[in-house]
Amino acid sequence: MKTLLPLVCLLSLVALPLRASESAPGDETHAIAGIGAVLSPDVKGNGHQRLHDHVTIREVEPNGPALKNALRPGDEIVEVDGAKLAGMRFADAVNDHIRGPLGSPTKLVIVRDGKRMTVVLVRDIVPMPGSSQP
Repeated sequence: MKTLLPLVCLLSLVALPLRASESAPGDETHAIAGIGAVLSPDVKGNGHQRLHDHVTIREVEPNGPALKNALRPGDEIVEVDGAKLAGMRFADAVNDHIRGPLGSPTKLVIVRDGKRMTVVLVRDIVPMPGSSQP
């Protein structure tokens, strides 16, 4: 199961399945949403789950918040809403900071080509590949 954890975390930003306890069918008021990107961790050493410095955007989803805000593969997310990602577990960075309530804004500090920039975007539901979610 430990070997599947990074893959599950990567997919969690794209596929945003809801637990039955989080919302009733058709009720998106308590939905968890993301930025519409597939991420990969920058981890310390072999076997560690703590982030060295950042999370890297591997892909952006069509029509998702990341693409709408000009984020692109290779961008490094170093901070989310004032929280630095260095030293966090990848799953915590994703679940506690990058994901959030549907329609909620989030401020990302990213590094692109060695330059820091701030991007504010609004989280949205991004369907899982092969799902029928909008």
